[in-house]
Amino acid sequence: MSSPPSRSTAIAALVCIALGMAATLWRFTPQAPQPVGSKGFSAEAAIEVLGRILADETPHPIGTPAQDAVRQRLMRELTEAGAEPEERRDFACSPLGACGWTNNIVVLLPGSRDGALMYSCHTDSAPSGPGASDDGAAVAIGVELVRHWVQTPHENSLIFLFDEGEETGLLGAVAFLERDPLAHRVAAVLNLEARGTAGISQMFETSADSSWMISAWIGHASYPFANSLSDLVYDTMPNYTDVTVWEWFGIPAANFALTENSQYYHTDMDTIENLDPSSLQSHGDNAWAMFEALGSVDLDHAPLGELMYFDVLGLVVPRWPAAWTPWLALGGFLLSAAAGWRGRKDLGLQSGFAAAGAWWLAILLSAAWAGGLVFTLQALSGQRDPWAAHGLPLAVGIGLGTLAIVGLIGALTKSVKNALTLTMAMLTAAFAVVLAVFVPAVAYLFAVPAAVAAVVSFSSPERGALAGLAVAVALWFPLLYALEVALGLDAAIALAAALALGLSFAIPLLAELPWQRVALVLPVAGLCAASTLLFPHYSDVVPERVYGQEVLSTGSEPVLENLALRASEDGWRLSGTLRSMRGASELILSIDERAGIDSLLLEASPVHDPQRDIAIVGVPPEGIRFEAVLVDPSVPWSFADRTRREDREKRPFTTVSWTGFEELVTGTAAPLPMAEASP
Repeated sequence: MSSPPSRSTAIAALVCIALGMAATLWRFTPQAPQPVGSKGFSAEAAIEVLGRILADETPHPIGTPAQDAVRQRLMRELTEAGAEPEERRDFACSPLGACGWTNNIVVLLPGSRDGALMYSCHTDSAPSGPGASDDGAAVAIGVELVRHWVQTPHENSLIFLFDEGEETGLLGAVAFLERDPLAHRVAAVLNLEARGTAGISQMFETSADSSWMISAWIGHASYPFANSLSDLVYDTMPNYTDVTVWEWFGIPAANFALTENSQYYHTDMDTIENLDPSSLQSHGDNAWAMFEALGSVDLDHAPLGELMYFDVLGLVVPRWPAAWTPWLALGGFLLSAAAGWRGRKDLGLQSGFAAAGAWWLAILLSAAWAGGLVFTLQALSGQRDPWAAHGLPLAVGIGLGTLAIVGLIGALTKSVKNALTLTMAMLTAAFAVVLAVFVPAVAYLFAVPAAVAAVVSFSSPERGALAGLAVAVALWFPLLYALEVALGLDAAIALAAALALGLSFAIPLLAELPWQRVALVLPVAGLCAASTLLFPHYSDVVPERVYGQEVLSTGSEPVLENLALRASEDGWRLSGTLRSMRGASELILSIDERAGIDSLLLEASPVHDPQRDIAIVGVPPEGIRFEAVLVDPSVPWSFADRTRREDREKRPFTTVSWTGFEELVTGTAAPLPMAEASP
């Protein structure tokens, strides 16, 4: 019979957890920015480029004079970098309900092969801010990449796409793939984005058949932070990037982003001053590594297939074909079952039920603890998110409380703690098998710790549980950190439940701690969370968002002109021009479903869903040509023009955004002479 977990083992488990926290914080700390003239990418050089491109840091949405100026400055930077940039003006309609004229900037650096690796980013900003991180940082990195590769031999052709209209429905990317003569040469795409101004650059989105890109990049990246699970998480969110378009067209692509300090995202505080140079260095290093990795790869014969992968503290990235996942999980279960069979004298039905009960009890009580803290703080403060500017006390309270719950459950199962060290590995491995079949990207979080615990358990179940905890902490803690950054403490309940899962191997290890002292941690954790209320709701770093309403000038409205109606085999064919009488660069078009519209062309580009409201951007003074096929042309069309008014009454530490338009001006295609003959 093996010896039960001792007090020293419990202390070792606590030390393991503390080291895991420290390692996680180290993992998410980007390296120092490199000075101008350094070998490789230099964040300091990129910041200088960004300063010249953004100049006065005016918001520059598509179709505005400020965006025209940004494009001109970018053209100058690319020319001075030794390239021959070309500006491509095209009209495009996105499946996301937007259409408009775009002005993409394209740089081609020919190689000995026709297939091309493309770098993509967008030059336009959201209307509410200058977009230094989203996506100015990527634009500056692109300029530095061009500067380097103009002088560096490369086998594959390189295309740099600085597109326009990403913020308004991915228009620039659609325009490139539908109209640009270089589009057919693109074999793989690297895209850079941002949802914050700080933190490490992480691969968060990939398209199908991009595993070969990931493997090549991992081999060249100094600190490869990537996880196939992040792609699964992103797919559940209602967000789109240009990679969405590359995926629509079946092009392998990888997307990196900065995510910390997301309170600056799409606000007037997304400035160069708030962009962390170390984070810019991390972003640029990833792009640099991808181009170094793929510069000579045969893009025309890239292998197909999907990978499962995860990094261990950015030091190593285990990876395997996705199809192997169920078999690897099954192997882990067989190992844990073999370890259990070896220690079968300690096992029994009671220990099996105890392990399952302890597992689920830890998850449920931890989620309830986090939910109780959140709801209490909301009730006492009267705020939806009283932790907005100071979330650390709540995060610490949730973490300490979850750890205390795990320790108390260990005390409750003390009588079977020896068997629990074996059954916990088997239970975790069995769950991994189920996940490997239905959600394979998640399975490694359970399969790897269980397999390690099983192998080490052959020498000692106690050491096996400790080894499983060490591996689980190394895998779960960085993931929880990234999820908290992405989702915030609004997801506190889910984060606490996930933390309990990551600490499951600690249940038998903490059984020997005095339960009275462990129980005292709960009120301490509660007081820590309650201290959130001592801090102001908002701060200089996390200001309150103030949403401004854009204003339409009175007495102005868009008009339909040069109308022509004729019968055709498909129905009534209505054509003409839609423009703003005051020259507004944005129009909103809504066609009543009673019109029975079958198709709609704007500037000869098909609108993917003419039944939805359509945003048209970059409208020239002469307007937009349209042609529609419909059943009843007498049904009124609704449309509006839109202009932006800068809010001159900015309060300290506030941000200004815009939300829709004030009024909808109704126009009509009737009265029109109706032909006597039916279409």
